[in-house]
Amino acid sequence: MKRAGIFLLLTIRWGGFVALLSTGQALGSVEEVVHVDTPASKPPSVAIEYEPLFDAVRQALDMVGKYSLPYEWEQGSIDIIQAVLRAADPGVQVLEISGNASEADRRYGIGISMTRSNGSVWVRDVFTDSPAAAAGVVPGDRVRLINQEDAGRLNITQLDEAIRGDSPGRLALGIQTGEDEPREVDIERAVVSLPALAEHRELPAQLGYVRLRRVDHDVGATVSTLLTDWADQGSRGIILDLRGAGGESLEAVVKLAGLVSVPGETLFSFRNAKDQDLDTRSATGTGPLDLPIMALVDAKTRGAAEVFTAILASKNRRAIILGERTSGNPLVRSMIPISDGVFVNLAIRRLVVSDGTTYTGMQRVEPDIAVDSNSGLLEYAPLPPLLTDRREITKEELEAKALRQFVQGDATLVRAVDILLGLHALNLHGLSHAP
Repeated sequence: MKRAGIFLLLTIRWGGFVALLSTGQALGSVEEVVHVDTPASKPPSVAIEYEPLFDAVRQALDMVGKYSLPYEWEQGSIDIIQAVLRAADPGVQVLEISGNASEADRRYGIGISMTRSNGSVWVRDVFTDSPAAAAGVVPGDRVRLINQEDAGRLNITQLDEAIRGDSPGRLALGIQTGEDEPREVDIERAVVSLPALAEHRELPAQLGYVRLRRVDHDVGATVSTLLTDWADQGSRGIILDLRGAGGESLEAVVKLAGLVSVPGETLFSFRNAKDQDLDTRSATGTGPLDLPIMALVDAKTRGAAEVFTAILASKNRRAIILGERTSGNPLVRSMIPISDGVFVNLAIRRLVVSDGTTYTGMQRVEPDIAVDSNSGLLEYAPLPPLLTDRREITKEELEAKALRQFVQGDATLVRAVDILLGLHALNLHGLSHAP
């Protein structure tokens, strides 16, 4: 906002409710605002019930003028808007963003994906023409340090955050190729488009693992086909890693939800403040998979990924949610511009899932099993010897070793694997939340 010509103008549109707050004409000094003629300062469209808001702002400005208090007009205007909106949405935020709101999610990176194994971090993929490729990073490199921080202390979400950012900048990566000496490479971040499907692999013991960055575009159909194929091949369970995932595609959410839902049943609806349905979606597909699903979430699970998590949390879903509480924004907030570079992040609708649970922007999806994302990251347990006698190593022992290497150091992933193996030992194919 510019100091000259500032209007304290607030327009809230929420299900037909419109309120307009204007405390005066172009602001020059406190006295000019305080002594504006009252009838002329309020447009006739303002409802009578909002007059206390005008009175409160005028009273505060009277005090500023009476005692000649210093006042920062730009920040004060933002604070007033935020204070008024907070009465309707306690979680509202006023954000200053360079560019436009669509650029707010632009992230800079170096063009690699990483995976953890036995307490170490490895480069899984290097994207073509990326800054990492130009710096000579190759798949299979061990990542030891990220900006002088021990990479082994970070979980998979923290690793992504460590190499990405909201602006350009240099990143110091300590890596080791094979048996070579560790080296440090300096890489400049750039805008890199990362695939929504971050990783998928078949694990030992007939388990499947999928990690998403975003629930967007065709990722719903891709993952649905992948998991269906694994189920047909006799998989014992699926781990769906939504930690740090976002996205905006409700079509992809419906595709994923079809894996745990009866066709035709209502999955969710978005409603306005008058409880009017804005968008209602029902399940499609052939019906729920006959195998358990472990969904891993954390405080950065948001958007479409959080909508899907909310569906899983509703009754009669063949899934267990593990990890931390989600972000609290399952596509219910919107970035609304109020001036050049200033936006209001306001909850303008609410999500209601099939069991009636409502998310207004203040509620988060609670995991069935809470796991601290930092627990277990500092531990390194050497693999137990497979041979304690001279007998031949069994296939089961080799699988156990490989599975242990994959989950080592990730407490949430360890818990998910333990549950799936336990369910298999008890001959339980699926599970449901209590109604």
